[in-house]
Amino acid sequence: SERVRTEEQLSASEALFKSLFDQAPDGIVAVDQQGKIARANHQVQKMLGWSVGSLIGQPIEVLVPERYRALHVEQRKAY
Repeated sequence: SERVRTEEQLSASEALFKSLFDQAPDGIVAVDQQGKIARANHQVQKMLGWSVGSLIGQPIEVLVPERYRALHVEQRKAY
């Protein structure tokens, strides 16, 4: 049926996105609307020494130098 085909296409698209995200040569961090880290790839782990699992759910500001954190929160909220 059309619904099954659409679900299969969505699943394939999600798998492609995950593969590209995880294999990207650059560190990538995806943040939700509350400023919490939702995803990070393994390059972030190599670059910063944080495990991907330990970053998930943390505020993005853990990756910002402490002296800029308050300003970053304000700017993020305005974004």
